[in-house]
Amino acid sequence: MDIAAGRVTTLDTGLENVASIKITELPEIGNLTVNPDNTLALVLTGTDYSGPLSFQYDATFDDGTSQNFDYTVDVQPLTALKGWSTGESVYMLETDEEGDLVVEYGDIHRTVYVSDSDMALSKSDIAALEGLDEDSISPKALREILMENPEYGATPDMALDQDLGMELWDALNQESGSNWLLLERGYEYDDVKLIPNNTVGESELHPVYVGAFGEGAAPKLVGEDLRMFRGESNIVIENLEFATHINVLGAKNLIFNNVVVDGRQMNLQGGKDTPLEGITVRNSVLYDSAKDAPENETWGDTDRIQGIFSKAIDGYLLENIVVDHSGWQADYKYDGDGDFGQAPSKMSHNIYMTDDLSDITMRDSIIMRGASYGVQFRSGGFVEDNAFIDNNAAFYTSGGDGDGQFGFVADNLVTSGAAKESESGAALTFGIGMVDNDTLLDNIVAHLADPNNPDEFAAKVGNGWALDTRPDSYYDDTIVYNWMAQNYIGNPQALERNADQNVDGLDTDLADQTTIQNFTADLLGQSTATIDDLGQYLRTQIEDDQLDPVTADEIIAYFQETFGIAADVRFSEETLRFVPNDLGDGVRWDNRINWTTEDLPGTVAGDSVDLAGNWVVFATTTATVQDLDFGSGGQLAVTSGRLDVEGETSVGANGGEIDVSGAGQIWMNNYSDEDALDIDVDGGRFANTGVFDGLLDLHVTDGQALLGVDDAVMELGQDSALTVVGDGAKVGFDGEAGGVSVLRMESGSELRMVAGEDGFSTIEEFRSGAHENDDPNVLSALDIGEGALLIDVAGIAGGAARDDILIDTDEIVGLFDDIEFIGLGSDQDATLVVDYDTDTVTLSLGTAGEGTGVLDVTTVGDMLNAADSEEIWAVLTKGQGTYEELDASTPDATPGAQEDFADAMM
Repeated sequence: MDIAAGRVTTLDTGLENVASIKITELPEIGNLTVNPDNTLALVLTGTDYSGPLSFQYDATFDDGTSQNFDYTVDVQPLTALKGWSTGESVYMLETDEEGDLVVEYGDIHRTVYVSDSDMALSKSDIAALEGLDEDSISPKALREILMENPEYGATPDMALDQDLGMELWDALNQESGSNWLLLERGYEYDDVKLIPNNTVGESELHPVYVGAFGEGAAPKLVGEDLRMFRGESNIVIENLEFATHINVLGAKNLIFNNVVVDGRQMNLQGGKDTPLEGITVRNSVLYDSAKDAPENETWGDTDRIQGIFSKAIDGYLLENIVVDHSGWQADYKYDGDGDFGQAPSKMSHNIYMTDDLSDITMRDSIIMRGASYGVQFRSGGFVEDNAFIDNNAAFYTSGGDGDGQFGFVADNLVTSGAAKESESGAALTFGIGMVDNDTLLDNIVAHLADPNNPDEFAAKVGNGWALDTRPDSYYDDTIVYNWMAQNYIGNPQALERNADQNVDGLDTDLADQTTIQNFTADLLGQSTATIDDLGQYLRTQIEDDQLDPVTADEIIAYFQETFGIAADVRFSEETLRFVPNDLGDGVRWDNRINWTTEDLPGTVAGDSVDLAGNWVVFATTTATVQDLDFGSGGQLAVTSGRLDVEGETSVGANGGEIDVSGAGQIWMNNYSDEDALDIDVDGGRFANTGVFDGLLDLHVTDGQALLGVDDAVMELGQDSALTVVGDGAKVGFDGEAGGVSVLRMESGSELRMVAGEDGFSTIEEFRSGAHENDDPNVLSALDIGEGALLIDVAGIAGGAARDDILIDTDEIVGLFDDIEFIGLGSDQDATLVVDYDTDTVTLSLGTAGEGTGVLDVTTVGDMLNAADSEEIWAVLTKGQGTYEELDASTPDATPGAQEDFADAMM
């Protein structure tokens, strides 16, 4: 059987009377699971393999008999070389209940308030406050004063003027940090370099932040364009208005949120070998981008301008944005007369994406009145829930057959095909254009012109394609209705390419009243309205901070209800099962078609999730679920956003795996399964908020691993392990409620500490940034029990003497049952000290060349002094009162036991 590479294939075994199917041998490439209807889901997303692929399964029949089957498929070469957009490369933080970004600051942080008001501190004000002569303060001295006196600019009443603010802001960002720049609302700023060259946020979770404070209109940037071109990274810019161009030519992990761009272009452009990475634009409005004058005497194709120009980006999220009226001006002339406004051409679009992008997600956006295309998706992508209104051409995706990505195009609306004519030959009245292998699901193309406005209908010349799928889409159920220009009525070719389709049973009278004009009239409380009325309303809804802004979802739902494809609304919680859908990627958590309910987990409070052994990418979103069941062999990659699991996490016979990276967060409450859960943290944040006492392999190399938050407990039992690699991770405890958090090791568990070039990450209390308090409000304890310790010093061995603190908690009890060293040279000595007075475990390495490879293990103090803290002691002893009764696996805590332990380790 031939199947397509890089996609999901649903395989029907052809068997009858089957009660259940169990996979007994997975394919060497990809993943294979059993669907609820006993078909098989073979998921090759993310792979480029072609050739034969085999697997085995057992079928149990209704009569109780069973049989094993071999199955082989022939995987054909990949047609879209970049596969599916999975969202895995997107940079996105968590959001709150209102959908606003939750931006944290890290360890290196200072806030700078800047204002253009007369009350802002100037150089002369600083001189007076410092008791200095203004003329005597050199630029270097002024910079030092600002840096050494953190009160300057730290509060609204100590806000700095633009000159001083930018001086301080530039100085702060010479080093990596999570500093914030806040501009006062109600003013224009013409001398502000928002992002100094080489600015790098402290981490993905703790970015540099630029925003606003105060009341009134958003701070407006005029004068100097915003430029980033030296690899700036981990940055959030929000709540600003730009009357300047935005030019991002080199950056990673950048979010524009709730910004307005007025009359200018947002240029997001990476290089051939240096693409931009993780670029997000959300909750923003861009309108009226146009040039002031043509390059020559008349407007032509060389005068191209876009609302957003996008090139060479890996991980691109456009969400809930409005882009309106790009590339032309209302007073243009057909012949492009340069004395009038910019004429539309085929080279100017609302959004243009070149063919070298990857991992594109565009959703929940309104794209209207573009000079040519609303959006050119030259690279394909995930295109969902967007309203395309009155563009000369709505959108085109062309990544599904070539170097781009498969297109998943679902629940989009195209209405009103514009006919802005000019000598430059812009497309007229085009709807949706696709290429091979793309999926069109539940899209609507309706009303080339307002059926209730004869004058508009007469003026709409064309006729472009309503739907152009050349030669064949992978799936297409697009509804097309009333997409015929008057001047093409009776034209056979136009009739073929613009005929109504998928409208059986449609109430045409109702459909003819379901127009964008009537939607706008209802919105504005008027008897009639125009598309221009809608555009003017949309562009002000961010600026005016409207309480109930119009969304693409509302517009789309208005049409879907009439056309009979409105989604069912669910009101009760359910367990949503993940079922890879062969119409799409088969791996995205945020793709509705991959769930049995056809909506997303967390839509209703109390929802639970069954991954059913599938490999799933959690990205671009924030969600809360009750229980999370991985099934057998299920995997979850958490790369951005935040997932909270409030109930139980469980895995099947073949275990489960969580990979946390980037800005991804997963907060988990309880895990007690006897099957193995592997958690790899290479960025982002893993947090335990309850009791973890199941079989666990936790491996941390970067990011944050909160073993306990507030009063959480992590118990490493038989065969469980915690591995901490290098010095770049933060591992330990944080809280805001003042509880006691415990890491408890039992017999057969292992703690593995592996040195990087600069030493070890310490297991300790640390400020994660997730809580409002600046210091961890938590008590921490380590019960070593009879766990084992492995220390790998290969990364730092062979050098000078050094001390590294491996563990630093409020209390330590217990004794390691075994200690293993890796990488210690024969000419270097080492000492491990378990200190019950300071409650630390410290490794001391002697100077290489001055030892004989001796390992010494000592203890200091009495572990029973942990009883001095009644609160911690109660948790350590589980309320039993004596340490000896804590657990059967805990060694006798008599004074002699410590000496015996030290002797045994010699």
